Amino acid sequence: MSITQKHGRFIPLFVVIGVVAIAAVTFLWAGQPEARADQQAQGITRVGTFDIEQVFQTYPGREDMMEAQQEAQPQMAEAQQEGDHQKMQEIQQQLQQKQQEVIDTFHDDVEAELPDIADDANVQVIAVEVEWTADGIDTTDVTDDVVEALGGEVVEEEPMLPPMPE
Repeated sequence: MSITQKHGRFIPLFVVIGVVAIAAVTFLWAGQPEARADQQAQGITRVGTFDIEQVFQTYPGREDMMEAQQEAQPQMAEAQQEGDHQKMQEIQQQLQQKQQEVIDTFHDDVEAELPDIADDANVQVIAVEVEWTADGIDTTDVTDDVVEALGGEVVEEEPMLPPMPE
């Protein structure tokens, strides 16, 4: 016995249900641009992003950390020659503490500058990284603004590839 013989009267019902389901999904999907427009009118439309590594590379406080590392190198070499593991651990702990102080200060300084940068760039959110955005959300790179706000020097990067011929 075939399915149409066994369930003959149910086949048209399944077809109707299928057509209604497809129509409903199509209707809902077609209505999404208006829903997105309403969300954009009420929500975030511009997001600023910045390269935190680039900002840290130009951060003036980073020099303190680098100086501490340079000063510790001869001390570490001496302790290593003497086999003084305790002194080596102490030097390493001091360096780690200095690094953490610089990083904490860096984060505090960045956080303090972000509201002004957001106002200047006309963005509602600033994020370190944005992997994906919906249609209608603009992203703008504010890395140079963060660098300048922290007293660093903006470095123009050389393009990795030559420009494409027109």
